[in-house]
This record gives sequence, C-alpha cells and structure tokens, in this order.
Amino acid sequence: MTDPTPLYAGPDRRRAEDRITDARLRHLEAQMADIAVVMRDAVSHGLRDAVSDPALWDAAGNAMAERAQKTAGGWLLGGLRSAANKAALIGAILLGLYWVGGPAAVVAFIKTQVAGH
Repeated sequence: MTDPTPLYAGPDRRRAEDRITDARLRHLEAQMADIAVVMRDAVSHGLRDAVSDPALWDAAGNAMAERAQKTAGGWLLGGLRSAANKAALIGAILLGLYWVGGPAAVVAFIKTQVAGH
C-alpha cells in the first residue's frame, strides 16, 4: 500500500504556517544578529577574564623562565626577569588606569611620573 501523503508537497501545497514569510525571515535574521553580538561579548568577556587571571601570568612566567634557563642559562635570566616584572607592573598599572579613567587618566599618570623625576 502506498502512502497517500508524499514526502515533498511542493511550495503550493504547504500549509500557510509552514511557509517562511518575509516577516519571519527578517525575524530570523535579527535573531542571528543578536546571537552574533552575544557570542562576540562572551568571547570578549572570556578573554578579559583570562588575561586578568594572575594564575595565567604566573604559569606563563614560570614556563618562560624554565625555558629561558634551559636555553640561555641562569645568568641572563635574572636581569630579564627583573625587567619583565617591572614592565608587567607598569603595564598592569596603566591598564587599570585605562579601565577606570580612560586615556585621560593614563596621560595624567604619565605626566605626573615624568614631572616627578
């Protein structure tokens, strides 16, 4: 016995609620745009969390130190580690100032540091 309903009914035989109308298509496109924004924000937030995690920087610093000691030896490592720690501290201060007060706060901080020396 054959099935009385075919698998493909064609565009003329589909029910009205099954057709994708222009309004439905615009709604789906808007949802896709919303999903893109949510995904972008989630990735941005995740990266911000990862970069601000001190454990990440400790692990990266330890791995680089271990590799550098194996490659160049300990005599070079002391000076480089000290310079890297100072640069990281300055970078963290500037980044914190930027997040809190924007570029104006960073410029003001740099001016006070230059004028102080």
